[in-house]
Amino acid sequence: TNVYPTKGAVVKASFRTRIGYQVLMTLKQGAKYVPFGAIATLISDNSADNISSIVGDAGQVYLTGLPETGELLVKWGETAAQQCQVKFDLRHIDVSADMPIRQVSYRCVSGQQQAQPVVSNTSQTALQVPAPMENIESLHQTPNKTRWLQSPAGEK
Repeated sequence: TNVYPTKGAVVKASFRTRIGYQVLMTLKQGAKYVPFGAIATLISDNSADNISSIVGDAGQVYLTGLPETGELLVKWGETAAQQCQVKFDLRHIDVSADMPIRQVSYRCVSGQQQAQPVVSNTSQTALQVPAPMENIESLHQTPNKTRWLQSPAGEK
């Protein structure tokens, strides 16, 4: 339902709320991180629980409203080689007053393999930050690359 109140109007709006865990997961498939831009979606019988997020650098994905246990489908393409699944259990992940977000790493496995348990609980260790690009100047020197860092000629 869409609600468009006018200025000064009072409108009753009913909507579902979601209660669950906040989690920063680091996902690996084999020895590599799950690709940047992959979509991680909670597999749920309830169609109203549409929980998904985009995987960032170093396989990290932030999700909210997650149940204690469940399964994620992670996709970055349409083929079986471009998707994997993660079974998670958040009941025993430590949190603190200054870090209420659960931080955990999991192995993402293809449908044919058995799901892997938690790789590590990173709530008490520093997060890994990906290394910076070593030679950003090469973006400006290679004619076949998109030059998204430069403005068109004549613009300031």
